[in-house]
Amino acid sequence: MRQQFEELVDMQGKLGEEPRFTEAVKESLSFERGSGTDDTGLWGTILLWQQFLEQRTSVLGQKMQREMQKTVVTFLKDNEIDEGLVNSRGEMRLEDLPEPLAGEIRGIQRRYREELEDMSSDPYGLQFQALLQAPSHKERLLVLEEIIGKERKRLAARATLQSMFKKDEE
Repeated sequence: MRQQFEELVDMQGKLGEEPRFTEAVKESLSFERGSGTDDTGLWGTILLWQQFLEQRTSVLGQKMQREMQKTVVTFLKDNEIDEGLVNSRGEMRLEDLPEPLAGEIRGIQRRYREELEDMSSDPYGLQFQALLQAPSHKERLLVLEEIIGKERKRLAARATLQSMFKKDEE
């Protein structure tokens, strides 16, 4: 498990993933049974994983917001919007946007939601439930190994795509 997790940290660094684990995380990883609040063992590593997923969800949410803002600004350069639909804070409800713009915004939201689902990024979802329900430490390790394995496969696919696009640029 340690080797797999450390390889994942290395892969994240090589790909420039954001967010990612730092090299320092490697020193704090534990896959043993914990003995208390000072020695959290495997649960400390699971907590690190949850925090990583929370950060990733936040970063993707910020990217989505920026993309939606850019889409709105681009739309406003070429189109007028009824000022009566804008509230005192300069906001509009999605339902009040002109259909072409509302459709683009919904498409952006759908794409990011699908990306999050594909990444299994819910820090409190089924993965965490499986860790909680595992009847033994060994089975908990197997669940975590599967989670780390999926992320490593995702990163390997991303690395392959990056190398393909670099070849196209050359």
